Amino acid sequence: MSEATVEKRPSKILILCVDRDDDLRVKADVSAPVIGRDANIQAATKLAVKDPEEADANAIFEAVRIFDTVSPSAESKGESYEVATITGSQLGGIEADKELTRQLDETLRIFKADSVILVTDGFADESVIPVIQSRLPLLSIRRIVVKHSESIEETAAIFSRYMKKIIEEPRYSRWFLGLPGILLIILAVLWYYNLLIYGGIASLIILGTVMLIHGFGIDRKIASWALPGPLEQLRALATIAGLILIAIGIFQAWTYIAGHFPSSVFGSYFISLLPVLIGIFIQQSINLIVLGVCIAVGGSIVYNYFTRDPRIWRGIVGVVVVLSVWEIAWQASVILIEPSAPVIPLIVTVIISIAISVIVIAIIFALHRRFTHYFRKE
Repeated sequence: MSEATVEKRPSKILILCVDRDDDLRVKADVSAPVIGRDANIQAATKLAVKDPEEADANAIFEAVRIFDTVSPSAESKGESYEVATITGSQLGGIEADKELTRQLDETLRIFKADSVILVTDGFADESVIPVIQSRLPLLSIRRIVVKHSESIEETAAIFSRYMKKIIEEPRYSRWFLGLPGILLIILAVLWYYNLLIYGGIASLIILGTVMLIHGFGIDRKIASWALPGPLEQLRALATIAGLILIAIGIFQAWTYIAGHFPSSVFGSYFISLLPVLIGIFIQQSINLIVLGVCIAVGGSIVYNYFTRDPRIWRGIVGVVVVLSVWEIAWQASVILIEPSAPVIPLIVTVIISIAISVIVIAIIFALHRRFTHYFRKE
């Protein structure tokens, strides 16, 4: 009897360098993702030639060095390695994360890695790591810190380099130049109109607003917000229109009562006139209220039809019930206004409404069984 053996699949590990601010494309005109040892060496060399002080070039070289270190013994350990570089966006934030995610997915389609070794220049790691971990496990992180001498000349060079970053890169310039620019313009306008005394208040309001928006991520939520689909918009329109009609119906009923009854009625005679007031209120508001409810429910029915949601049957029954309540409420209001009015119409209306509701529900059950294959939850 022979024993079956199962061959273990080699573990695929991606050595990934991340350039979140897209210096590779902006400075060296290299499109990402860059996959493979030779391609990464060429990209890093081109970036280093364009900007010898660029830390991202050193990070790419480090990724290649790690690849060269682990590759010789990979086969004996049952491992397979690949090196790649992905880039984000100069704008930073959500745009950078979207581009990083897109390029990472493209890289994983070519090299189906099981885990990743992340190589960065140390900046914005807290933003990059969640993006990577959303796709595959993070095996290790290697941060590259470029060594500098401590001379005054070198310090001045580093300072000028970061000043250039602040001026030229949008994700820095909008905070270090854009916001102060807005404050200066506002102060200048206030000074021109002799209102400089309010300059401090205006500056605090602007700074507080910016901090509030950025602190609670309101800007990111707005940037990521997408307009709902046509069906969701239709349902929202129907709901809003229905609520507006209901509110107008209630308002009209209230203004009618307020205009036809003196204020003294709401004092000692209020209890005795309460049934009459309720009856008048019902008659003045019921039409728009029922119409508003039917429009709101009708919007949901249309939405549920196109989305094949079985809750469409509830909506249809709901419309029938609302229409039945409409007639019952009207007959009841007649009796509230005039107690001597005959009660037979109200009783007949109730019986007919119940009978119609039962018939409709029976039909709905039959239709539900007939179209179960169409109306189903995904």
